[in-house]
Amino acid sequence: SGHPLATAAAVATINAMADEGIVENAARIGSEVLAPALKDLAARHRCVGEVRGAGVFWAVELVADQNTREPLAPYGSSSAAMNSVIAECK
Repeated sequence: SGHPLATAAAVATINAMADEGIVENAARIGSEVLAPALKDLAARHRCVGEVRGAGVFWAVELVADQNTREPLAPYGSSSAAMNSVIAECK
């Protein structure tokens, strides 16, 4: 059966991540690099409602109005404002 082999690979991966400090490094990058940069981005752009995250996994909420937190585009679709943001990011 392949299950013991898959388990051994998973355990080896977890051990390598622990030995190399990958989780700690991701936490450091998040707190020292990503969080300050994204919070600065939010302060400079009215279309950013909130930034939140942990480690290297972050989300930027795009809104039409910061007070009401109305989404910049309806869920699952786009809008002219969203297309403008996308164009600026390219």
